[in-house]
Amino acid sequence: MNKRKQCLASIAVLPELPEKITWSIALKRTKQIVILIKEHRDNAAAQANRIITGHRSVQVYKKFE
Repeated sequence: MNKRKQCLASIAVLPELPEKITWSIALKRTKQIVILIKEHRDNAAAQANRIITGHRSVQVYKKFE
């Protein structure tokens, strides 16, 4: 079982649900974290793509030396 499921299960068994304000703050923070993760992933993918393209260009150049 992953950590997310464990966290949800622990919240579900609480005698009282978390306060609405606290819960909404947690959701906003989670959404911000997800956005940051996606931005970092996209940046890493773009950088990897530039490196791969550059490597291919070097290989093609070396063929004609």
